[in-house]
Amino acid sequence: MREAAFVLAIDMGSSWCKAAYVDATGQTVSEGRVYTRGGPPFGHDAAELARSWTALVEAIHKANDGLRMLGHVPSPDAIAISCRKAPGVWLDGNNEPVNVPRAAIEGVDRDDIDDSYAADVWGDSDPFAYGYGLDLIGNTRWLRHHFPDECSRVRKAGTLHTWLVWKLTGCWVTSLAAGAGQFAWPEAVTILTGLPTNAFPHVTESFRPVATVTAFAAKSLGLPVDIPVVAGTHDGAAANLGVGAVGPGDACLTLGTNGVLRVVTGARLFRQFGYPIVEGRWAMVRDIVGIAPHLDAVVIAIDGAGLPVAPTRHRLLMAEAEPVPPGAGGLSLPVGYSGSLASLAASHSAGVVYRAALEGIGLAFCGLVQVARAAGAAPQRFFATGGGTANTLLLTIVSGCIGAPVLTIPDEAGMRGAAILAGVGAGWYSTVDEAVAAMVPEGREVVAPPELMQAYAELALTIDLPAGVAPGDKVRGLAD
Repeated sequence: MREAAFVLAIDMGSSWCKAAYVDATGQTVSEGRVYTRGGPPFGHDAAELARSWTALVEAIHKANDGLRMLGHVPSPDAIAISCRKAPGVWLDGNNEPVNVPRAAIEGVDRDDIDDSYAADVWGDSDPFAYGYGLDLIGNTRWLRHHFPDECSRVRKAGTLHTWLVWKLTGCWVTSLAAGAGQFAWPEAVTILTGLPTNAFPHVTESFRPVATVTAFAAKSLGLPVDIPVVAGTHDGAAANLGVGAVGPGDACLTLGTNGVLRVVTGARLFRQFGYPIVEGRWAMVRDIVGIAPHLDAVVIAIDGAGLPVAPTRHRLLMAEAEPVPPGAGGLSLPVGYSGSLASLAASHSAGVVYRAALEGIGLAFCGLVQVARAAGAAPQRFFATGGGTANTLLLTIVSGCIGAPVLTIPDEAGMRGAAILAGVGAGWYSTVDEAVAAMVPEGREVVAPPELMQAYAELALTIDLPAGVAPGDKVRGLAD
């Protein structure tokens, strides 16, 4: 490996698109980011895909500029993308997006996805073996039912991750975690969606180079044309890699736009949703939807400002909430609270309201851990990642609510996870485990005091803890 070697890692999240040049030790050398919140959950039309591509291009150019300021030429050894789910990007025979009205997408429930799990086509097989592939199948099934003319034009069905890799390389490809969970799509896909299996992306290992960047992409990004692009992965799997949570019993808590628990189980748990972090190592996965918007809405109710909420506001409110006793004086503010936040902010101190919001998040993670254990997962070591890790009070409360230490790793885990995959694809390391050992730095342990753990254990007994959500819940009787 030559001197000053870097890979380019891209993390396309719900709130930010981040691009970073990362060295062989996992150190971020230069980074660029662009705000992206407001995109659809799936069904990106031409305008939304253009917005995503523009964000990626701008983030990379910012990272390029930073690298040049350090005296380096932007020429990474490999590129990898970590990307949010967005299961449903459809292209026609001319590779143009098949557009669906945004209002229709925003109003979609999960019935077609859940019905895909329950369909008779599976026989004795377990549809949960296909991970997030069922989300793409279910959303395409929804398109077939509600927009049959549009569905008849579809020649490629994939995710935002698939489309971004295609935009870079011309290859319609995905990874195990971002795609089918297996190396082949099930034949049931044709019965459920009306599309042949070859309309769905080719599945390969997340670290496998799929092609070099096209001339168009290279020119757009200000990069050479001979740079390999690896398959990349879903941002959840990348986050586990980025904190080193890759062995059975390792649990990664994402404190981002959504809250997510991913417990590595090794073998897949029967009829439990999850996906492979790397080939042969599955994780059980459950979500808490909207923890960052929940916390931002609380801050907006307190101070009356709009989005985006400045990090300084969270730091100031953290200081006000720190001395508030656990339980926030009886105020309960769970994630997804449907009452008037403005009324709460007017009748309670800012510190009490903010503390109650943090406790709502912590207790939600407590609920996820309980559900995971009941399903047969055995979380032993907890790692935290995401923007919420900057909130030290939140981390302490989460530790108190789950009754265990939480290890945080510096920098963005999803981006580092992408860098790890790029490092393997570039030939820096021979395996993902070797790259994880070399590129994940030492972390900082956050442990709630025993009295705080006891207080939250007692509080948890008095409320119905959130169970979170996961695909297929209705099929397994875990959702109304």
